[in-house]
Amino acid sequence: MHSHDLSRTTRCSRAFTLIELLVVVAIIALLISILLPSLGKAKAKATSAVCGSRLHALSVAMQTYLSEFDDTYPVNGIILPKSGVPTPYANNPRYTVFEETNQDKWRIEYGALWPYMGGVRPDRNATLPLPPTPSILAKAYLCPVDRELERTYQNTIPGNGPLILQTPPAGGNPKVAVGPGQPGYWSYSVNATLNSLGRMRNNFTTVPWADPIKRTKLKRVTDFLVFIEEDNASLFNDEVFDAPAYNNGDKLTDRHEGSGNVSFADGHVEKFNEVLFDQVPQAAIGGTDVSHATAMLSPITRMFFPDSGEFAIGGP
Repeated sequence: MHSHDLSRTTRCSRAFTLIELLVVVAIIALLISILLPSLGKAKAKATSAVCGSRLHALSVAMQTYLSEFDDTYPVNGIILPKSGVPTPYANNPRYTVFEETNQDKWRIEYGALWPYMGGVRPDRNATLPLPPTPSILAKAYLCPVDRELERTYQNTIPGNGPLILQTPPAGGNPKVAVGPGQPGYWSYSVNATLNSLGRMRNNFTTVPWADPIKRTKLKRVTDFLVFIEEDNASLFNDEVFDAPAYNNGDKLTDRHEGSGNVSFADGHVEKFNEVLFDQVPQAAIGGTDVSHATAMLSPITRMFFPDSGEFAIGGP
């Protein structure tokens, strides 16, 4: 009898009371509340790092392209080709030859960097439209947190815009439809000054540098922007990124805790606060006259120009 009582007492002494269980639950909840923000920040930093590495890979692909083409940047189609030539080049066959009016070719497979990102250039006689882009390569052009299903695009041409991201077929990648075409889907846009088919060129009747731009002619490769992580809500999300001082439309994203990634001509990647990057002094544009001096007060704006903006401010 005594042995039975001792066994029962031992079992009872090992049980938790309701109060003790509630204390344990409260401690666990407290620990979770402390750890979750840290885990969220760690995840955000990790995705930002992945995005930066993909942007760096594009920069490396660009460096490889330049090594094969006499250090000369493409005048169109760095990410994907498109139609239209800015007014100064409208009658210049040297540039109109790079126009691509077939929207079925507005795909990253036809971009200048595709072969240097591990892709195979489509045969010129390939049946269009092409099948879905291999997802492993398509991801190289995407920030891992860029999952919006729409790209804004405002255009006076009927039928152009907005850009709607179509639901992909099984195993395929999303594509943006502009009218009847499907140009592809990307997170990173090209400095419009670098890509001389960029619309910003309409604001410049003359420029103190030669097109197409050569890397060897850049004043500072460490300060010249090449790729910018564009926000899905940009006014014109069309593969090129105009300096914010000149359009008040193209916007750096704020996907990474209020910041976005950019890369420079030497290949390095930096992260900028979206507000500081986008809200810069605007160029005074009246008709065809542009006052560049005000815009060049911003060091961010000067990073868009091969001479670091000296043409407008008269010196470094």
